[in-house]
Amino acid sequence: MRSKTSFACGGLLESRSKSHSSTIQRKTLLGTSLMKLTATSLFLLTFICLQTVLGPVCCLAEPSAQEIAQRVFDRNDGTDSVSEVTMTLTPDGGSPRERRMEVSAKDYGELTKRLIVFTSPKSIKDTSFLTWEQFEDRDTQFLYLPALRRVRRIASDQKDRSFVNSDFSYEDLERRKVELDTYKLLGTDTIINRPVWKLVRTPKEKSSSQYSKSEMWVDKESFLVLRADMYNSKGELFKKLTVQNIKKIDGIWTAMEVRMHDAEREHTTTNVIQSIAYNKGISDEVFTKSHMERR
Repeated sequence: MRSKTSFACGGLLESRSKSHSSTIQRKTLLGTSLMKLTATSLFLLTFICLQTVLGPVCCLAEPSAQEIAQRVFDRNDGTDSVSEVTMTLTPDGGSPRERRMEVSAKDYGELTKRLIVFTSPKSIKDTSFLTWEQFEDRDTQFLYLPALRRVRRIASDQKDRSFVNSDFSYEDLERRKVELDTYKLLGTDTIINRPVWKLVRTPKEKSSSQYSKSEMWVDKESFLVLRADMYNSKGELFKKLTVQNIKKIDGIWTAMEVRMHDAEREHTTTNVIQSIAYNKGISDEVFTKSHMERR
């Protein structure tokens, strides 16, 4: 028979054992809760970081064909620019002929004015071409021929004609407005080792373009068109434009070498930028008909 003292000690030990067991259970529950809280916190923190870096999940979707086309039209090309360009005309299997020209451009809000002046050879020197973009209509274009000593406006029904015997037509020198066409995204591809979107552009009105459709490969970073295949009214490949090299100059992506091949004429025109400067503050006077005549 246990003494009162022994009984008391046994009860005390038993009480301490139960207390210790309860403490362990509380600690275990607390640890489990902390682990759950930590896991939840880490998940939330990770989600917040991804949202901060990548933006909302919905914004990760590919842009629509229309949105890509608008980004091409709106892409940053400076407030103005002036460049020296070499134009080389090469018949398939024939000898090349070289021309040099100075190209100036200036933004007026959403619209742009551009002037091309040929500086050599002598046979084409001082021939110039002026474009004024319009909001509601196609661009207004003027051609100055020194031999005639006058400025001639290019009529709308003449815009499919060759620009000074090159493979570029007057239409090719326009910045075609997005709302004139419908667009469809065909997928993705790679051009000059750069990821691109492939689109097809179809005129809403057939009479607004010499091309029945154009397939375009648009660079995902610069929004430059790196390739364009243009088809005639019969659906046959008519012209092919390719960009051979692009470069970032003064923070602006620039197509340094552009080729236009005419499959019907079997002839190629290559334009290479020798030098270019952006945001130089070009005078408005440069983009007038009187300036063309005074050169």
